[in-house]
Amino acid sequence: MVKENKTLGKPESSSDVVNKEPNVLLIGYGWVGQYMGKYFKTADYITQDGIIHKVSNPNSEATFELLESGYYDLAIISVPTPMDSKTGKCDTSIVYDVVKRYKNYVKYFLIKSTVEVGTTHNLGETYDVKIAMSPEYVGETLGHPLLEPRRDAFQIIGADNPEVADKIAEFFSLVLHANAPIYLCNSFEAEIIKYCENMWIMQRVDYWNDVYDICETLGIP
Repeated sequence: MVKENKTLGKPESSSDVVNKEPNVLLIGYGWVGQYMGKYFKTADYITQDGIIHKVSNPNSEATFELLESGYYDLAIISVPTPMDSKTGKCDTSIVYDVVKRYKNYVKYFLIKSTVEVGTTHNLGETYDVKIAMSPEYVGETLGHPLLEPRRDAFQIIGADNPEVADKIAEFFSLVLHANAPIYLCNSFEAEIIKYCENMWIMQRVDYWNDVYDICETLGIP
Protein backbone atom coordinates (compact mmCIF):
# COMPACT_ATOMS: atom_id res chain seq x y z
CA MET A 1 0.00 0.00 0.00
CA VAL A 2 1.32 3.41 -0.95
CA LYS A 3 0.96 5.88 1.87
CA GLU A 4 -0.26 9.33 1.02
CA ASN A 5 2.34 12.04 1.51
CA LYS A 6 1.55 14.44 4.33
CA THR A 7 2.29 18.14 4.36
CA LEU A 8 3.06 20.17 7.41
CA GLY A 9 0.59 22.88 8.24
CA LYS A 10 1.05 25.96 10.39
CA PRO A 11 3.05 25.08 13.52
CA GLU A 12 0.64 25.01 16.43
CA SER A 13 0.86 23.77 19.99
CA SER A 14 -1.32 20.89 21.10
CA SER A 15 -4.72 22.02 22.33
CA ASP A 16 -3.95 20.08 25.51
CA VAL A 17 -1.16 22.45 26.50
CA VAL A 18 -2.35 25.81 25.23
CA ASN A 19 -3.31 28.22 27.99
CA LYS A 20 -6.97 29.08 27.83
CA GLU A 21 -7.54 32.69 28.75
CA PRO A 22 -10.22 33.46 31.33
CA ASN A 23 -13.40 35.12 30.17
CA VAL A 24 -12.55 38.76 30.92
CA LEU A 25 -14.60 41.96 30.86
CA LEU A 26 -12.79 45.31 30.77
CA ILE A 27 -14.82 48.01 32.49
CA GLY A 28 -13.24 51.28 31.43
CA TYR A 29 -11.40 51.17 28.11
CA GLY A 30 -9.08 54.16 28.31
CA TRP A 31 -5.28 54.00 28.53
CA VAL A 32 -5.19 51.36 31.29
CA GLY A 33 -8.13 49.34 29.95
CA GLN A 34 -6.57 49.11 26.50
CA TYR A 35 -3.29 48.06 28.10
CA MET A 36 -5.08 45.23 29.91
CA GLY A 37 -6.51 44.27 26.53
CA LYS A 38 -2.97 43.59 25.35
CA TYR A 39 -2.73 40.87 27.99
CA PHE A 40 -6.23 39.44 27.64
CA LYS A 41 -6.67 39.54 23.88
CA THR A 42 -9.91 37.56 23.89
CA ALA A 43 -11.53 39.93 26.42
CA ASP A 44 -14.66 42.01 25.99
CA TYR A 45 -14.94 45.67 26.92
CA ILE A 46 -18.02 47.68 27.71
CA THR A 47 -18.73 51.27 26.68
CA GLN A 48 -20.71 53.89 28.56
CA ASP A 49 -23.86 53.05 26.63
CA GLY A 50 -23.75 49.49 28.00
CA ILE A 51 -22.76 47.86 24.71
CA ILE A 52 -20.20 45.03 24.90
CA HIS A 53 -17.46 44.82 22.27
CA LYS A 54 -14.65 42.34 21.74
CA VAL A 55 -11.06 43.59 22.00
CA SER A 56 -10.26 41.56 18.89
CA ASN A 57 -13.27 42.93 17.02
CA PRO A 58 -14.45 46.38 18.18
CA ASN A 59 -17.29 46.29 15.64
CA SER A 60 -18.97 43.39 17.43
CA GLU A 61 -21.85 44.28 19.74
CA ALA A 62 -23.74 42.52 22.51
CA THR A 63 -25.73 43.42 25.61
CA PHE A 64 -25.90 41.99 29.11
CA GLU A 65 -29.46 40.81 28.52
CA LEU A 66 -27.97 38.00 26.43
CA LEU A 67 -25.56 36.82 29.14
CA GLU A 68 -26.09 34.37 31.96
CA SER A 69 -25.26 35.01 35.60
CA GLY A 70 -21.56 34.68 36.38
CA TYR A 71 -20.65 34.76 32.69
CA TYR A 72 -17.30 36.53 33.17
CA ASP A 73 -14.49 34.95 35.18
CA LEU A 74 -12.88 38.35 35.80
CA ALA A 75 -13.82 42.00 35.38
CA ILE A 76 -10.97 44.53 35.40
CA ILE A 77 -12.08 48.00 36.52
CA SER A 78 -10.15 50.93 35.04
CA VAL A 79 -12.63 53.79 35.39
CA PRO A 80 -11.78 57.40 36.33
CA THR A 81 -11.46 58.30 40.02
CA PRO A 82 -10.76 62.05 39.92
CA MET A 83 -9.66 64.02 42.95
CA ASP A 84 -12.18 66.35 44.53
CA SER A 85 -10.70 69.85 44.25
CA LYS A 86 -12.20 70.91 47.58
CA THR A 87 -11.56 67.90 49.80
CA GLY A 88 -8.63 66.28 48.00
CA LYS A 89 -10.39 62.93 48.28
CA CYS A 90 -10.51 60.37 45.52
CA ASP A 91 -13.97 60.11 43.91
CA THR A 92 -14.65 56.37 43.81
CA SER A 93 -18.35 56.66 42.99
CA ILE A 94 -17.95 55.20 39.48
CA VAL A 95 -16.13 52.17 40.92
CA TYR A 96 -19.02 51.53 43.29
CA ASP A 97 -21.54 52.01 40.48
CA VAL A 98 -19.95 49.47 38.13
CA VAL A 99 -19.49 46.82 40.83
CA LYS A 100 -23.15 47.18 41.80
CA ARG A 101 -24.27 47.13 38.18
CA TYR A 102 -22.29 44.12 36.96
CA LYS A 103 -21.84 41.97 40.08
CA ASN A 104 -24.32 39.35 38.91
CA TYR A 105 -22.38 38.75 35.71
CA VAL A 106 -18.87 38.57 37.19
CA LYS A 107 -17.15 36.00 39.42
CA TYR A 108 -14.11 38.10 40.36
CA PHE A 109 -13.43 41.85 40.23
CA LEU A 110 -9.99 43.47 39.99
CA ILE A 111 -9.62 47.22 40.54
CA LYS A 112 -6.92 48.93 38.49
CA SER A 113 -8.22 52.43 39.20
CA THR A 114 -6.59 54.45 41.97
CA VAL A 115 -8.89 54.30 45.01
CA GLU A 116 -8.83 55.43 48.62
CA VAL A 117 -7.45 53.01 51.17
CA GLY A 118 -10.27 50.77 52.38
CA THR A 119 -12.31 50.98 49.16
CA THR A 120 -11.73 47.37 48.09
CA HIS A 121 -12.63 46.05 51.53
CA ASN A 122 -15.80 48.18 51.64
CA LEU A 123 -16.87 47.06 48.17
CA GLY A 124 -16.47 43.42 49.13
CA GLU A 125 -18.61 43.85 52.22
CA THR A 126 -21.21 46.14 50.64
CA TYR A 127 -21.92 44.00 47.58
CA ASP A 128 -20.71 40.59 48.78
CA VAL A 129 -18.34 40.18 45.83
CA LYS A 130 -14.93 38.58 45.35
CA ILE A 131 -12.73 41.58 44.70
CA ALA A 132 -9.07 42.60 44.72
CA MET A 133 -6.98 45.67 44.02
CA SER A 134 -3.94 45.85 41.72
CA PRO A 135 -1.91 49.08 41.35
CA GLU A 136 -1.26 49.99 37.73
CA TYR A 137 2.14 51.22 36.51
CA VAL A 138 1.71 51.41 32.75
CA GLY A 139 3.61 54.37 31.32
CA GLU A 140 2.34 56.97 28.89
CA THR A 141 5.65 58.31 27.54
CA LEU A 142 7.77 56.90 24.73
CA GLY A 143 10.47 54.57 26.00
CA HIS A 144 8.76 53.95 29.34
CA PRO A 145 9.96 50.52 30.55
CA LEU A 146 6.42 49.34 31.32
CA LEU A 147 4.75 50.60 28.15
CA GLU A 148 4.53 47.13 26.58
CA PRO A 149 3.34 43.94 28.31
CA ARG A 150 6.21 41.94 26.81
CA ARG A 151 8.68 43.75 29.03
CA ASP A 152 9.45 42.31 32.45
CA ALA A 153 6.17 43.58 33.89
CA PHE A 154 4.87 42.60 37.30
CA GLN A 155 1.53 42.49 39.05
CA ILE A 156 0.62 43.29 42.65
CA ILE A 157 -2.68 41.73 43.67
CA GLY A 158 -4.23 42.55 47.02
CA ALA A 159 -7.34 40.91 48.45
CA ASP A 160 -8.76 40.38 51.93
CA ASN A 161 -9.40 36.74 51.03
CA PRO A 162 -6.14 34.97 50.03
CA GLU A 163 -8.10 32.56 47.84
CA VAL A 164 -9.37 35.48 45.76
CA ALA A 165 -5.83 36.81 45.30
CA ASP A 166 -4.62 33.33 44.33
CA LYS A 167 -7.36 32.91 41.74
CA ILE A 168 -6.76 36.28 40.09
CA ALA A 169 -3.01 35.59 40.11
CA GLU A 170 -3.81 32.33 38.31
CA PHE A 171 -5.65 34.27 35.61
CA PHE A 172 -2.64 36.54 35.07
CA SER A 173 -0.22 33.62 35.08
CA LEU A 174 -1.90 32.43 31.88
CA VAL A 175 -0.97 35.60 29.98
CA LEU A 176 2.27 36.78 31.65
CA HIS A 177 5.67 35.50 30.64
CA ALA A 178 7.87 33.49 32.99
CA ASN A 179 9.99 36.47 34.11
CA ALA A 180 7.01 38.52 35.29
CA PRO A 181 6.54 38.11 39.06
CA ILE A 182 3.17 38.32 40.81
CA TYR A 183 3.16 39.70 44.37
CA LEU A 184 0.25 38.91 46.67
CA CYS A 185 -0.86 41.01 49.65
CA ASN A 186 -4.06 42.27 51.25
CA SER A 187 -6.22 45.00 49.74
CA PHE A 188 -5.13 47.73 52.17
CA GLU A 189 -1.47 47.09 51.34
CA ALA A 190 -2.15 47.17 47.59
CA GLU A 191 -4.02 50.47 47.89
CA ILE A 192 -1.30 52.18 49.96
CA ILE A 193 1.39 50.88 47.57
CA LYS A 194 -0.26 52.86 44.78
CA TYR A 195 -0.34 56.02 46.90
CA CYS A 196 3.30 55.53 47.86
CA GLU A 197 4.20 55.42 44.17
CA ASN A 198 2.21 58.58 43.48
CA MET A 199 3.84 60.37 46.42
CA TRP A 200 7.32 59.35 45.24
CA ILE A 201 6.62 60.73 41.76
CA MET A 202 5.32 63.94 43.33
CA GLN A 203 8.52 64.28 45.36
CA ARG A 204 10.61 63.95 42.22
CA VAL A 205 8.54 66.60 40.44
CA ASP A 206 8.88 68.94 43.44
CA TYR A 207 12.64 68.38 43.53
CA TRP A 208 13.15 69.34 39.90
CA ASN A 209 10.82 72.30 40.23
CA ASP A 210 13.09 73.53 43.05
CA VAL A 211 16.14 73.03 40.83
CA TYR A 212 14.45 75.03 38.09
CA ASP A 213 13.64 77.87 40.51
CA ILE A 214 17.27 77.97 41.71
CA CYS A 215 18.54 78.12 38.13
CA GLU A 216 16.10 80.91 37.32
CA THR A 217 17.24 82.88 40.38
CA LEU A 218 20.93 82.48 39.53
CA GLY A 219 20.40 83.15 35.84
CA ILE A 220 21.57 79.70 34.79
CA PRO A 221 20.05 78.78 31.38
